[in-house]
Order: sequence, then structure tokens, then C-alpha cells
Amino acid sequence: MPLFSQLTERPAAPRRIRFLIAGLPGLGMLLSLVALFSYASFREPASDVRGAVEPAVVSTSSLTTQPPLPSRTSHSTALAAVRQPMAVMTGKVTPTPTATPIATPTATAPAATPLAVPVCGRAVVVGVTALNLRQEPAITAPVLAVVPRSEAVEWLCTDPVQADRQVWRHVRYQRVTGWMSDRFLALQPDQITPIPATAVPGAFVYAFPVRGTQVSYGPYHHDYPATDIFAPPGSLFVAPTSGRIEFVNRVDRWNAATDVPADRGGIMLSLIGDDGVRYYGSHLQAIAESIEVGVRVEAGQLLGYTGASGNAARTPPHLHFGISRPTTPDDWRTRRGELSPYPYLKAWERGEMLTPDLSLIRP
Repeated sequence: MPLFSQLTERPAAPRRIRFLIAGLPGLGMLLSLVALFSYASFREPASDVRGAVEPAVVSTSSLTTQPPLPSRTSHSTALAAVRQPMAVMTGKVTPTPTATPIATPTATAPAATPLAVPVCGRAVVVGVTALNLRQEPAITAPVLAVVPRSEAVEWLCTDPVQADRQVWRHVRYQRVTGWMSDRFLALQPDQITPIPATAVPGAFVYAFPVRGTQVSYGPYHHDYPATDIFAPPGSLFVAPTSGRIEFVNRVDRWNAATDVPADRGGIMLSLIGDDGVRYYGSHLQAIAESIEVGVRVEAGQLLGYTGASGNAARTPPHLHFGISRPTTPDDWRTRRGELSPYPYLKAWERGEMLTPDLSLIRP
């Protein structure tokens, strides 16, 4: 290549460099303007609050705070903490007192039923393989024990209860007390203790005719003199005095459709007392097995059980009690009552031996 050509071509590169170098200040100025514009845009929102007083920053380390007052508990704890080392050094260690808990009152458990419940007699399970002794007088009550057939239970002097179309007896079996249906119980009348005879010669002993339960009765009776003694069904009907059985009817023949007067008493009996007075009881539930015509009984001996047989089916269960002169066993009109028993029942209930006065019977 000619020398002139080399000399004319070589300086070309330096000129481009000089041009670039000469343009750098303008480029730098342009970049500076762009940076200033961006900075001004970024500071724009703060221009509106110029002149505002900024809140002073207070250092909390320079403030003096008052410590809180110690509580009684913390004060006691602090004293205990100070005294404990001193007590250890002196050998006198005092136990730290502890708070006594406040007793919460609790309900007192009911007292258990005492075993010394009066016993009216004994009863034997009959007719079934075994009979349940239940907690309450109901067929759905829990079973406390199972009493085998022919086993005897103690029959307690508590009012019988009628429930679930049955009469329930309060009994005790092997120190377990509960209720049993008397449908399969044979009550032993021989266990009923008669009232002992008085030591006064010629005096008569009397007993209130319903025993072992609460009763109610009044001085009046419809149509003829008598007394209805209202008592729970199955209550004990006992001999009002000593004497002999005159009349016994164990079958309830009363029919509401025919209403025969002689059958209105249902299950009934009468006795002629040693005092010469006839005593009559009707509307019974049952008559004791040992009671038959001609049998000798003593005052207070079991005759049967009160109920609602005869026309008493339309009334609350009760014992119809009548006092009359002795006539014939089939004289239903006389034996139902000629003399009001009310004053004599009141006397016997008080323990007074008052003999009915047949001379007061109106002709």
C-alpha cells in the first residue's frame, strides 16, 4: 500500500475517538438532568409539609419512674425470703404458714332405713318358682333379691300399696328390705299376736278392727247405723274382741246389674263376741285361711284383709264395720248394723275397753 495512503487513513481512528470524547460531557450533563428530574419527582410529596414542626423524640431512659407499691403477698414473700436464711443461720426455722382451705358445704346423705322395723308377721312364697323382692312397689322397679318358693320373709308393719293392679307388701328377706306382690304370698295369720286378756275378772278386751295402717272414718253412715273405715287395700282386719266365728263368705257374688242386697258386702264375715255382741266386717279382699265358722278367736287376731269387694268397687277401699244383736247367720239386714260403732271405735283407739250397749238399739 502507498505511503500516502497509509498516512491519510491512519488518523481516521483518532478523530472518532476525539468525537466520542468531545460528546461525553454532553452525555454526562444529560444523565445529570435525568437524575435531577427523578430526584425532584421523588421529593414532591414532602414539599407540601414544609415548615411543619416535627415531634420531639423523648428518650425514656432519662425519665425517673416510681416503682409500684408492693402487694401484701409480695411483701410477705419478701420477708420470708429474708428471714429464711437468717433462721437457718440461727438454727431457728419457723415453718411458713399456709392458707387454710375453706370447706365447701356438702349435702348430708340420707340416713339408712333402720333394720328395727316392727314385724307384723311372716309370709311364704307360694304358686311360683321364685318371687322378686323389688326396691319399690312396682313391677318395673329394680330387683333387690329373688326369694325361692316356700321361703319365708318377714312381713313388716307398713301400709300396703296398691299399684299395677296388685297389692304390695313391705317385707324383709335376709336383711334386705323391699316390696313383694301379695299375689304369691301366703300370709301366716298365726303370727299375728292377739291382745292379751285383762287380769280383771269378767272384763272384756277390745281392739281397733284395722291394724298396722293409717285409717279414716266418721260418725255418720247412710241409711242405717254402721261405720266405713277407709284404709289401703290389704290392711289387716282383726277381731275386735274374743268370740266365735258365726258367718263366713269367701266369694264375691255381687253383680252391679242385679244388685242383690245380701251380696253387697262381697267377701265378709261375722263373729259373736264373748260380750254377747255381733261384729260384722265386709268388702274384704280375702279372709285368713284359719278362719272358719265355729273357730275361736281372740281380740286382735287376724281375720282377713280390707279391700273393695261387693258394691265397694264403686267407692274407695274400706272396711264396713257393723254392730248388732245376735240373730241368725243369714240375717244380712240385721248383721250389717244396728248400733253406731263410732263411739266404741274411738274408745278402742284410745285403749279404753268400752263394751257396746245393745240397749241403745232402736226397735
